[in-house]
This record gives sequence, C-alpha cells and structure tokens, in this order.
Amino acid sequence: MSCRQVGADGGEAALAAWPAAGPAPEAAFAAVAKHLTNQGLSPEQAAQLSGVPLVPVAAGSRLIAAGRLFARLPQDLAPFAYEVRQSWLIYSL
Repeated sequence: MSCRQVGADGGEAALAAWPAAGPAPEAAFAAVAKHLTNQGLSPEQAAQLSGVPLVPVAAGSRLIAAGRLFARLPQDLAPFAYEVRQSWLIYSL
C-alpha cells in the first residue's frame, strides 16, 4: 500500500483499524512530526508529503494532507480545510 492510498478514503480504513492499545492518532502523528522536524526534510521530501493525507483531524476520525491545514481560519471550513492544533505549530513540516 502506498502512502497516498492510506488516506485515499479520508483515512477511515486506516483509522478504523487503529489499535486501541496504542497512542491516539493525534499523539502518533505528533511523534512523527517531531521526528521529521528533528531530522529535517529536503524541499523535495516536504513537497511530496504536503499532498499526502496523513494528518489526523476531526478528533482523529479523518486524515488530510498538510496542504489543507491552516493556523487560523475565520470560520469552520471542514471538510475543505482544517485548523492545525496549536501544539503542532512548532513542527516545521
């Protein structure tokens, strides 16, 4: 399965199979984002990831691409765009 396929359905299949014993999807993504920030991404890698739906939103029930996240929205635009969590603004993805 390619990374683009994981979020093809909004991540519903991947999130439905998420192990209950593990960390929540948001916590898992925060750990991955922290690791990628510490390691650094090339501009090419960042461009490739920006369109891949891998960021959990809507209480961990959906995955969207980073290119659909915004720091502040004047109104709720879900499912077209989502506000990024304040705690994730420190990551440079």
